[in-house]
Amino acid sequence: MKFDVTRGGYGIRDYFNAGLDKRTGICDEEGVEFYDEDSGQYIGNVVGVSSYEIEEMDELEFARLLDDNYLA
Repeated sequence: MKFDVTRGGYGIRDYFNAGLDKRTGICDEEGVEFYDEDSGQYIGNVVGVSSYEIEEMDELEFARLLDDNYLA
């Protein structure tokens, strides 16, 4: 599987869902999906952040992003 960024054992890919998600009520949602870097197993997603922004985060910011989104 091809990832946009790998960091901390995670493979991270940008995504964009056009249109209205009737479940969440969010229109044109974009964010990143997290996968286990080795197995490629899907772990979760974070809305409103890009792989570029994750790449630029320091370790504390990255750890906080994982904790805030229940990925760690």
